[in-house]
Amino acid sequence: MRLVLVGDQFSQMLATFSRSAFRFEQQPVYTVAYEREIFERYKAGHRDPSPEVPVLAGWLDQIRRQVAQGKTIERVRIFDEPPTLYQQWEAHASQWNEEAGEVMHYLTRSQAYEVGLLPAAGDNDWWLFDDTLLMEMSYDEQGRRIHTELTDEEASVQQARSWRDLAVHTARKVTAQ
Repeated sequence: MRLVLVGDQFSQMLATFSRSAFRFEQQPVYTVAYEREIFERYKAGHRDPSPEVPVLAGWLDQIRRQVAQGKTIERVRIFDEPPTLYQQWEAHASQWNEEAGEVMHYLTRSQAYEVGLLPAAGDNDWWLFDDTLLMEMSYDEQGRRIHTELTDEEASVQQARSWRDLAVHTARKVTAQ
């Protein structure tokens, strides 16, 4: 099965997995409307603490609820060398995800190439839910998500599990800076 996700279907997938959610994230920048203001504040030198970021509160509350239910949420971020300003902001903001219960790992782009993760994993980001559903997301050059597709095709899901295992094994867990 392959299904193009539209509208709220993306958010529903993030809210309805049963056991585990893993994100592979590799874009140098994400252009997301709800992050614009806080990212602009970061660029201007403001380092907002989590309670002052209401736009992210819903996501962080969702992570807390899911982790309290025994679910795991984990991600590997691929960083450029040097990291883009957006990636620097992501590293700063990851402390809020970790405080909520998400496990964060980082891998440089060159490390990802060295171990064969890139270019094998392609240019897309993806979520792997419960080791059975793969949500692939493609982006344009400005970091805007342009296509999201869900699949349970065994070959695609198995490949994502292998990439996840390699990424987590190679990456390092970073505590917030």
